Amino acid sequence: MTAVVFWLSGCQGIQQLADAITLNPAQVTLKPGQTQQFTPAVNGQPEGNNVTGWFVDDVQNGNADVGTIANGLYTAPQSSGVHTIKAQVQVKNKNGNVDTLSATSTATISNGTKTPAATISVSPDTISSGQCAEVSWSTSDVNSCQVNGTNADIPSGSMQVCPTSTTVYSITCTGPDGGASNSTTLTVQGTVNGISVMIDPTSATVGAGGSLAFTATVTGDGQNRGVTWTATLGVIQQGTLNPLTATFTAPGVSQSTTVTVTATSVSDTSKFATATVTVTPGNVCNSYPPPQITIDPGFPIIHVSQSQVLTASDQNNLLTQPAAFTWLIDTTANPGTITPDPTNSSNATYQAPAVATTVHVRATSVQCPSRWGEATVQVQP
Repeated sequence: MTAVVFWLSGCQGIQQLADAITLNPAQVTLKPGQTQQFTPAVNGQPEGNNVTGWFVDDVQNGNADVGTIANGLYTAPQSSGVHTIKAQVQVKNKNGNVDTLSATSTATISNGTKTPAATISVSPDTISSGQCAEVSWSTSDVNSCQVNGTNADIPSGSMQVCPTSTTVYSITCTGPDGGASNSTTLTVQGTVNGISVMIDPTSATVGAGGSLAFTATVTGDGQNRGVTWTATLGVIQQGTLNPLTATFTAPGVSQSTTVTVTATSVSDTSKFATATVTVTPGNVCNSYPPPQITIDPGFPIIHVSQSQVLTASDQNNLLTQPAAFTWLIDTTANPGTITPDPTNSSNATYQAPAVATTVHVRATSVQCPSRWGEATVQVQP
């Protein structure tokens, strides 16, 4: 690389001494053999008549090694380097005498063998709305750079950014042998329609009564409200310490059955993720949690000689459907009668006796005889 500095001098129309004498342009990058016109200025006004001399690296008019200059027109040498161009110019001082002053510029000569480069990155590359990140860049063989239109430090620099939406940060540089550019993207979550839900695993197979663990991941939810869990069959129990986890217990099935497990964002119920579970037949009687048999209503009050329909069900939905039950009534005096529905043994009709009493009715699972539920019927006069 070569830089050149120029000096000014002259005799015609000598001006009053001013605050500043400059040489324009102040710096320039040229290729070998390229030319550049330099112009001195006194008080900001071009001055060409009173130039008394031009120099390159203090060599008047320059030479082949540093480049040549005549009347301010500089011709770069064939080798790279940095040269100082100087112009001498005459001005009058306050006493009316003539002073000779000088101004300089720098010329950088590049042979074009270096390739400008620029890289830019952001850390972290994903944030929630309201958070900040650090944009960093580095460069080589460049003269100037801008990041998103703003002048950037070289050869490297960084800045903190806090955008409210996803933003691309680009660096653009110019150098003696061309330009370089690059870009990086900062993703901002939690903006409009920014919530998304994922579930893991997305598919699984389990035997009847078996258990599976699921984990939900929610992004873009600035409130961090988590998810709700549901399952089309079986039991889904949300984690106590981590509500983004859940345990699914498969129902009892007589043949392979598909169950859908869903995790739904609390902040935006339109955003959810699903997992497909294939449940194969198996013994659910000793699963955890086990089938939980209940009778509805559990504590009916009726009058003597009236009837009441009772319905048994598995609250954990583990039994093979349709679930079958046997019905029993206690053997107290005048207990009344219990008659199962011949087409659906989940239902039974209790017939009260003609006297007031309290009886206990029990429904026992045919599939899991150790699991049963009970209702207490109060018969009033």
